Amino acid sequence: MSGLPDDELARRVHLDTLAAQTVYAPSPETLGEGLRSRPAAPPIGLAAAYEFDSLEASETPLAGDEGYAYARYGHPAGRAFERTIAALEGAEDAVATASGMAAIHGVVLALAKQGDVIVLQEDAYGGTAALFRTDFARMGIETLMVDVRDGGQFAAALERRPRLILAETLSNPLARGIDIPGLAQACHAVDARLVVDGTFATPALSRPIDEGADVVLHSATKFLGGHHDLTAGVVCGAAELMGDVRRVSVRTGGRVAPFDAWLALRGVRTLALRMERAQANACELAQRLRAHDGVGAVHHPGWGAMLAFDCGSRERVGAVVRALRICRLTPSLGGVTTTSSHPATSSHRALTADERERLGVGDGLLRISCGIENVEDVWADFVGAFEQAALPQEPEAA
Repeated sequence: MSGLPDDELARRVHLDTLAAQTVYAPSPETLGEGLRSRPAAPPIGLAAAYEFDSLEASETPLAGDEGYAYARYGHPAGRAFERTIAALEGAEDAVATASGMAAIHGVVLALAKQGDVIVLQEDAYGGTAALFRTDFARMGIETLMVDVRDGGQFAAALERRPRLILAETLSNPLARGIDIPGLAQACHAVDARLVVDGTFATPALSRPIDEGADVVLHSATKFLGGHHDLTAGVVCGAAELMGDVRRVSVRTGGRVAPFDAWLALRGVRTLALRMERAQANACELAQRLRAHDGVGAVHHPGWGAMLAFDCGSRERVGAVVRALRICRLTPSLGGVTTTSSHPATSSHRALTADERERLGVGDGLLRISCGIENVEDVWADFVGAFEQAALPQEPEAA
């Protein structure tokens, strides 16, 4: 096909018009019999808008129901990513968003309204807590911060008849697990929806919908993408609810960009292999850290690629971070490289010192996202850093 209506017109227009219009190569799926083929990798589709031959042809895509009209409504790379994650999670449909926070935002706006109550796991990601306690509070939505592992505390919160409950498969940063079937049963008894943030686990290790959750969401920036080169989120659940989430995301501009969706889709192709290796590394490192004299409490439930451990103080964790050469300080997680993070000054900086201390997120806590390197090299990096951190620090030059 051509960017111009026909070849005769292309020959008659001026050079500057022809250059602006562009002449496209035909799509491989539209070639004649014997010439058709399909690309082995999905197309990116960077177009921000799509052309139509008539008003009638544009109506359905512009309504956002099917097809493509404008990238904020949807695009091929985004739809391919949505369908792939929905299949991995065992969900009817999915909505790809601009970030994990945009995914949470879209779900809450689709489900809750002014005057509603939401229950949030008290040791959830600090950015999530800040969104609920600040922005949703201004909208008249009340948030109850609750330890969802405490049956009595959770039952008391359910007496408020919350609209939804948001919990994490593995909490950030202490990697504490939750009883998804038990939570789902309790939620449904009061007509509440259970929303699970599966970022730390991914569908390679846990499928919350199979266990009774209504919605599962991810920051695809992390393990799903897996390479620290994109920002995206995704929400999975029943088709009708995902339609509501999609319309919210379209209205608020929270949809994923085509290139980020394409990168996320590429990353997902190696998800199972990466998570298998990263989890094995995390289990081995947790075991060795627990046996090391210079390490305090180690947080790892026996599965998953995330762990955390106590270095004792802000000063010592700073010394360890400075000495690490492989596990570099990175305010994110889920890449192929093992990274370290200091929750008190990154993921949980929005909380007060007292709040962090109550949740077990002290100044000496170091969070580790395990990658796919050889575990012996990663362990040697930690041992060397511990030894270096134990040495007296030389004064800085004047």
